[in-house]
Amino acid sequence: MPHIQQLDHRINCQLQNVYSSILDMRQFGEHHPYMQQVTLLQSTDEFTEYHISEMVWIFGFIPQWPKYTAKVFERVKSRHIQYTSAVKGGVDLKIDFLFSDNRANTTLVNEHVHLTGNDLVCKILLSTIKKAHLELFHRLEQKL
Repeated sequence: MPHIQQLDHRINCQLQNVYSSILDMRQFGEHHPYMQQVTLLQSTDEFTEYHISEMVWIFGFIPQWPKYTAKVFERVKSRHIQYTSAVKGGVDLKIDFLFSDNRANTTLVNEHVHLTGNDLVCKILLSTIKKAHLELFHRLEQKL
């Protein structure tokens, strides 16, 4: 059964600045609270692939050091970015970022997280992603 979560972010910054920080996973990783290293593996016309190393505390006291690859697809220029990854042991992650702007300096990002795999692992990951991405978008707004 798929696990789905939607997060809505409002950032007081021009759309293109936010968009480029999400499109380049290395920039995304600079603001992500768990990503320690993001390395470019390959870039094609269809996608860009990265190797990611993280350090995460599960339940606040169990350390984990996940390492995985992720692909970034630019589905619609300046409007839709998609991340895909086989995160951990049979758990597949897809995140769609949908962008719009409602004023000259405000960007809206609708984030749709979709996980499939082990039920317990998916529930833990959804919670972890929500916490991380709320912090990430706060950091991003402070930086931009």
